[in-house]
Amino acid sequence: MKRYLPTEPKPFFKILEVKNGKVKADFNHPAAGKEILMKIEILEARPATAYEIMAAELRACGGG
Repeated sequence: MKRYLPTEPKPFFKILEVKNGKVKADFNHPAAGKEILMKIEILEARPATAYEIMAAELRACGGG
């Protein structure tokens, strides 16, 4: 049995079914598939670097 440090995230899952010696489990986060609404405040912004702009353009045209 693995022991976890207090700072380590522990794996979590929900057992959905136990049948014929097999276990069906759901490893999705409990909030998966739920709609959320967040209220945020932007504290600071900076212009994108040339590298960030180039990387975004490559992703937009299927380059990576």
